[in-house]
Amino acid sequence: MQRGMRGWDWEPEDEGSFGGFDEARITVWTGLPSEFESGAFRHAGVGYGGLPDPEPASHVGRGPRGWQRRDEWVREDVCEQLAADPEVDAGEIEVAVDAGEVTLSGSVPERWMKRAAEDDAAAVPGVREVHVQLRVAPEAGGGIGT
Repeated sequence: MQRGMRGWDWEPEDEGSFGGFDEARITVWTGLPSEFESGAFRHAGVGYGGLPDPEPASHVGRGPRGWQRRDEWVREDVCEQLAADPEVDAGEIEVAVDAGEVTLSGSVPERWMKRAAEDDAAAVPGVREVHVQLRVAPEAGGGIGT
């Protein structure tokens, strides 16, 4: 018998990946899974002690006290969001912003586009409220029976 690193006794002929001992016995004796001792857990989202690393706090979008995005920037982002949405015809939508409150006015051809435009505006950082004053006005010549 020989003395191992942590005082384990092992036979040289039993030498294997764990000195002749299976993983379950090493876990019981050391209190740690063998992967932890090799450092594999440190790169797999598991911290020391075998416990998962805590989730990082998300403070995205939260600026300093009293800070507010400029209305011009919010308006620009809302317009870009509406233009980028392939399902919303924003050709007749007007966008106004006052103190982070967005007002959408004008018309859209379908009722669901009115709701989608509101969702697009609400998704922009810095928007506090969305006021929808859009009318549903089907496009001329696009209806049934024309």
